[in-house]
Amino acid sequence: MLNVVMFAPVTLLGYLSFRWRWADWVVGTFVASLAIEFIQGVLLPDRSATSSDVVSNTLGGLVGVACGLVAGSYAGKRAR
Repeated sequence: MLNVVMFAPVTLLGYLSFRWRWADWVVGTFVASLAIEFIQGVLLPDRSATSSDVVSNTLGGLVGVACGLVAGSYAGKRAR
């Protein structure tokens, strides 16, 4: 749950700032999460790398982008 909360604001702000396609943000979150878990598994022996963290982080990215889509849609309607 905390991993979702950690990644959602990053993708929300990134999506609103850079306006890349939403799928690019989700894939980017997955790749970044995979890299983090790989580094934890290889370089940090006291830490454990888990696939559930990758899923949680990616879900956080998806939640952030979804909030960005809603916020962008709402802002577009208010501007009219």
